[in-house]
Amino acid sequence: MRRVVEALTGLAGLAACCITISSVPVAQAQQGGAGDSIRSIETAPLFSSQELLHFTLIADLKQLKKDRSEDSEYRPVRIVLGTAGDTSRTLELKVKTRGVFRLQRRTCDFPPLLLNFPSEATAGTVFDGQDKVKLVTHCNQKRNEYEQYVIQEYLLYRIYNLLTEKSFQVRPAHITYVQVGDTQDSITKYGFLIEDEDQMAARNGAKILDVEGFHQYEMQHDQMTLFSVFQYFIGNADWSVSALHNVKIILDERQNVPIAVPYDFDFAGAIDARYAAPPEELGTGSVRDRVLISHCRTQEEFDRVFGLFRDRKDAVYDLYRNQLGLQEKYTRRALEYFDKFYETIDNPRAVRREFLRGCPRG
Repeated sequence: MRRVVEALTGLAGLAACCITISSVPVAQAQQGGAGDSIRSIETAPLFSSQELLHFTLIADLKQLKKDRSEDSEYRPVRIVLGTAGDTSRTLELKVKTRGVFRLQRRTCDFPPLLLNFPSEATAGTVFDGQDKVKLVTHCNQKRNEYEQYVIQEYLLYRIYNLLTEKSFQVRPAHITYVQVGDTQDSITKYGFLIEDEDQMAARNGAKILDVEGFHQYEMQHDQMTLFSVFQYFIGNADWSVSALHNVKIILDERQNVPIAVPYDFDFAGAIDARYAAPPEELGTGSVRDRVLISHCRTQEEFDRVFGLFRDRKDAVYDLYRNQLGLQEKYTRRALEYFDKFYETIDNPRAVRREFLRGCPRG
């Protein structure tokens, strides 16, 4: 099932469609910040490699599991870098719970975390230059499939990295969580770290625009086309440009054009998490049902993006086939899902049905 959506959707779609701010946010965002020089920066050490990062996180885990408010306070934490037998280094920092849906106890018994590093403590470590870093955790300690969800979400970030630099970089991690004062109370799980939004913007010579009310048609055209096709590719409808729902907007002041950057892909059909459901307004029965959320584009504009997906296909599939910790059944199911996308874009009739129907010709 598909639908070209002229307005904005996602979970916040019905409310977002009623926002009628035009190009005002760009001007507003430039006030007070346009004078600051912007330059591209190099990738931080943390994200310069995809080698699995091993560390131990020692904190009051029992308290963190109770911290379910969106404004929860920071708690002390120690991170020990390396594995047993390695030369280790201990960092003292702060941690708090974060998120919205996965912060809820009914979704995750182990919430996602935000690591807050003191700048003077990270020099010479893999966290050098980091301030606040999101940690995507395993979510559920009792169901092993949840750890598989996390690995797959990491791979979706990696796919978008293959398609564009204007994306959040990530780093896989194998983390041992230890209850402070009780070394016997521990668990080791896969997770991943996400690049800070300001670092992502600076790496692209841009700044974050934290202003709601933009529309898709105001975004950089080709980048928005890629964004929309990527979300269709992974089967994710859980986003909204206007409401800044799972979207960050960056502005390259040299070109004065806003660019949408996606994040948070756990509702993607490619993962098919047991807690994921499509937005009701789309009328689909499953997150596996792909829906194109896009303003109209020409055949030629879509073809350019399709060409990029074809060029990156082998690299995308290799990510899954070579991913440490990902069980074979999840690899097979994800690649079968992607196969259907490639079958669609190689079929002119299917392209017209999925991407062009409902849009004016000529």
